[in-house]
Amino acid sequence: SFIWPAFLGIIRRPTLIGRTLFNRSRVRLASRAREVDANTAELSSIGVDPLAASRGVGGDLLQAFTESTLAGGSDCISLTTDARDNQRVNSFYLKHGFSLVTQFVSASDREMNEYRKRLK
Repeated sequence: SFIWPAFLGIIRRPTLIGRTLFNRSRVRLASRAREVDANTAELSSIGVDPLAASRGVGGDLLQAFTESTLAGGSDCISLTTDARDNQRVNSFYLKHGFSLVTQFVSASDREMNEYRKRLK
């Protein structure tokens, strides 16, 4: 289910290929490195054109992901995002009911925030 939306996005913006592949491998490595709760879905990436963001497209995408997560039997969503110079994104997740769980420095020396949201 990930391949077609990613493929269409990459066709529209070829510069996304590197980031898409990086995030896909990052999710696999992270799930192997830590014990993953079977009832937790990971939101690995969400991207919205800045012009569409003001129309609520990000919230709509997040709502669709939440509904899909519940339909799939998970009761929690987890995600990580940059902590520095990323206030708009961090505020977005807090506004949509996510709680900051921890902050850490990634293997690539990026300061990261980990968020979670319980759905049930």
